Formats: sequence, structure tokens, C-alpha cells
Amino acid sequence: FNHDGVSNILDIVGITNYITGINIITEFQKCASDVNNDIYIDVLDIVTLLTIILEDEWLVNLVL
Repeated sequence: FNHDGVSNILDIVGITNYITGINIITEFQKCASDVNNDIYIDVLDIVTLLTIILEDEWLVNLVL
């Protein structure tokens, strides 16, 4: 969402702000925010992104 190449809480905040009408986003951000590819940006994208973030964190801790 924020063009940094890392999925984290900043992406969730940005998507949440768009969903609640606080922010306007670019076409790239819309494409990147539709995590579950259902053409809508909604709470399902936030849940999917959160799952990805938590799984990545779990894998990092597993390796350490």
C-alpha cells in the first residue's frame, strides 16, 4: 500500500483510512490494497493482510 515493499501495520492503517473515508488513494494503492482480489477494498482485505503479516512473523521467529 505504501510502496515500501513490506507488509506491516502501516499498510493496515492506510487501508483502514481509505475504507473509512479519511484518505484518497492512487490506482496503484487500490490494486495493492485488494489483497484477496475480489475487486473491493474492505475488511476482508485487512484480515487477509493481517494473516499474511502474522504468518511472516511466525516464520521469522521459527527460523531464529
